[in-house]
Amino acid sequence: MTLPLIIYRSLRQHALSTLITAGSIALACGLLMCVWMVKTQSQTAFTQTNAGFDAVLGARGSKLQLVLNAIFHLEASAGNLAFADYEAIKRHPAVKAAIPIAVGDNLRGYRLVGTVPELFETVEYAPGKKYTLVAGGKIFGADAKEAVAGSFAAQRLGLKVGDAFHPFHGLAYDAKNEHADSYTVTGILAPRIRRRIAWSGFRCGACRR
Repeated sequence: MTLPLIIYRSLRQHALSTLITAGSIALACGLLMCVWMVKTQSQTAFTQTNAGFDAVLGARGSKLQLVLNAIFHLEASAGNLAFADYEAIKRHPAVKAAIPIAVGDNLRGYRLVGTVPELFETVEYAPGKKYTLVAGGKIFGADAKEAVAGSFAAQRLGLKVGDAFHPFHGLAYDAKNEHADSYTVTGILAPRIRRRIAWSGFRCGACRR
């Protein structure tokens, strides 16, 4: 009796336990590969996304919270700098460009980012790559109640150029916290990378405090 035949008869005799063992090994290998892929993709997303800034300045508090909030739009805002401080930083001879970012409001669950047109005109989110708009749109005005919608948010919310909307106070959508002011969508960002973080920039009076 040859060794392969002995193995075959042993496996056949214990077919149920053999199938359970094989299934357990396959499940463990699949789970290992899934965890590895999630780890790799998460590491790539966080290391390759820096929004084009060399430094992040903000209110005193957690440095990790500041970076997560300003760059990745996660966590709650640690607080805003005074607008006079921003202007002083911008005028400093060692600063090439300073872009204010204020978060804290939402549009039906999607975060809003208060900023200035220079974000789209001067900032490169990656070497040689700037934020671009789809055809037919334009950047919002510095003092107008206008907005540029992120591609993902615009698709989910059905926004298009010319639409008007009322933001909501806070990060959680609550119909009772609706802004009185109305904003007009002037442009929609072209898709950059497939991610669930959507940029939706607007400028309001609260951002200047």
